[in-house]
Amino acid sequence: MAVLLAACQPLPHPFADDAPRRGSPMLTLRDSASVTIAPIDGAPQATAEKLAPAMASALQQREIAASDKTASIGSYELVGRIEEMPPSGDKVALVAIWELRDPAGKSLGERTERLEAPAQD
Repeated sequence: MAVLLAACQPLPHPFADDAPRRGSPMLTLRDSASVTIAPIDGAPQATAEKLAPAMASALQQREIAASDKTASIGSYELVGRIEEMPPSGDKVALVAIWELRDPAGKSLGERTERLEAPAQD
């Protein structure tokens, strides 16, 4: 029995030297946060339904993890609503009000955007 145990020593470690060095960028986690876009309130309803996916796509193009379908406990939340303003001539204006909340629900800021378009659009 002692001969068998002695024959198994030392065990080979073929990948022992294949570890990244201390301070290697491979070991550094990227500092990032995800954003959940809540369903958009307001009218016109057809525009409100398209706005959350469009915002998620725009954030993703800027390399921000964003979704209008999923959320996590650590996600920031972007809450929006739109309001249709009275028409002026042949143009209609929509106002989008955005509020960003941290994962605890605390408001971090608000922004309002106005867009005018021909009434038929």
